Amino acid sequence: MKYLNRTILLLIIIISGLAGIFDGLIIMPVSYTLYFLTVLLMGMYFINEVKNRKNIKINMYFLLMCIAMIIFTYLRDEKSPLYVIGFIAMAFSYYSISYTEMDTKFLNKISLFISILSMFTILLNGFFNKELISGVAFSGRLNPFMYIPYIVIAKNLNKNKKILQILLDLLLCLSIIDIIWSESRAAFLALIFVFFLYLILNRRKNQLVNDKNKKIIKVIFLIVLIFQMVMPRLYIFLYDNYKDELNAFSYKYTEKNFFSGRQVVWNNLFKDLDKQTLTGTGDVLYNNQAQTAHNEFMNIYYCWGIVVAILMSLYIYSIVKIGIKKANSKLDFTILLCYLSVIICTTFETYLYTVHFYIFSTIYMAYLLGKREENTNE
Repeated sequence: MKYLNRTILLLIIIISGLAGIFDGLIIMPVSYTLYFLTVLLMGMYFINEVKNRKNIKINMYFLLMCIAMIIFTYLRDEKSPLYVIGFIAMAFSYYSISYTEMDTKFLNKISLFISILSMFTILLNGFFNKELISGVAFSGRLNPFMYIPYIVIAKNLNKNKKILQILLDLLLCLSIIDIIWSESRAAFLALIFVFFLYLILNRRKNQLVNDKNKKIIKVIFLIVLIFQMVMPRLYIFLYDNYKDELNAFSYKYTEKNFFSGRQVVWNNLFKDLDKQTLTGTGDVLYNNQAQTAHNEFMNIYYCWGIVVAILMSLYIYSIVKIGIKKANSKLDFTILLCYLSVIICTTFETYLYTVHFYIFSTIYMAYLLGKREENTNE
């Protein structure tokens, strides 16, 4: 069972990686394949728990979210049961993947594979983009989420291998260049914030893991998740009241306007939600919009309603709390900071809900969930 689970997980990673390289060409077949494999992995998790006569522990927020989604789906005129199943499988995958016995050795293999994969994605989907102008590199917008965390984790797990360290350093530099090339301010903000946070928490060498730092990380995660909820309304307020001042200030230092056009997207979404706040629109393919919500909370709110969106944020925070509780090494704290960069990025983009991208953050958080609690002081 152990090797079967790992094989399924590797298939999910390979397929997700191919979707990142060949963006737009194989999305639909990839999505349905990943739905199937994730549901299969989730089913094996339950079978194993029942077989071993264990008490199946289901996160309360996850359970309430599933119930709300099923009820609201059948209250709406537009029903999408397939996407309900896919969303539930995606959300539960944090737990089902942690069942794959992801020790550091297996995590290292995954990290090295994804790190090397990043090179092909950047070259094929970034620098060799058909439009060789800045701001179009697709991979750069996803780098903090998909690849940089695994390069950092691989560096952490291969400290004594000099040649491998050089290769990983080159891949890290390539990824950072790709982020700069893409001009994704959200990605760059996430990278800079987490880097300086790491320096602050690790100001005394070899004392990164302690209760004080755990409390700091927990509070920061909570603040970022709350900020993600209020960001669309705040952004629209700033646009309506301080558009000229903020655009002028931003252009002076970055030669780019402060507002990127997201206020138009969010205004349209709020109009569609006017009489569907509770249940959401059910328009998971965004047939009525030119693009997705550019905010993870808003994305789920638009599709499934305000209740499910709030429960999803609480669910993510509960996963973070478990991960923080189990963190007892520098590697574990590195993983938490990597996931924080994801949450920061999802304030302005939608990754977790995208079936062929969410898996990349799920894996290393599942590693933390699968750990046993030990002494948390190094």
